[in-house]
Amino acid sequence: MFGRKQQPQRSAKAAAFTRRQSVAIQSKMGHAEIAEFREVFNLFDSNGDHTIDVSELGVAMRSLGQNPTEEELEVMVAEVDADASGGIDFQEFLALLSRQLFDEDVDKQTREVFDYFDTNKDGEISAEELKTTIFKITGQRMQDEEADEIVFECTKQLDADAKIQMDEFIEFMCTHQST
Repeated sequence: MFGRKQQPQRSAKAAAFTRRQSVAIQSKMGHAEIAEFREVFNLFDSNGDHTIDVSELGVAMRSLGQNPTEEELEVMVAEVDADASGGIDFQEFLALLSRQLFDEDVDKQTREVFDYFDTNKDGEISAEELKTTIFKITGQRMQDEEADEIVFECTKQLDADAKIQMDEFIEFMCTHQST
């Protein structure tokens, strides 16, 4: 309205993924690291409205030697703008950082592990696939309750037919890595 470009629409699933990324990255950081990222966020938030809009992101990117187009900046914002506000709040900023912090090798390795568990290659991991794969790896049978508990922890669904999606698998792996 009033000449402002309409932001690309995000699905509820994409918004939930952004929130889960933010939670996952915060779970791996100490208070000092989060405070440092908050300082960086506040530097980029030049007008102090607690969001980084497209123009503020452009200034920040140019100060880092990048020269993105307006369209590229809009896409960057839209990718993490979970609430479709047209700007990036601190939680969304952390989600953006999580994307930058995980390199392609980690993404590839995570995809390979996910694919190993996804035995029927439908893009989801069922409790049955989880049990079968754990048996192949360890030689020990996983109880139905154990598999259901992992599926629930990943999906937050009590449905017996719930299946783990890739984004849920990534979050689970990030928050349950041994430190």
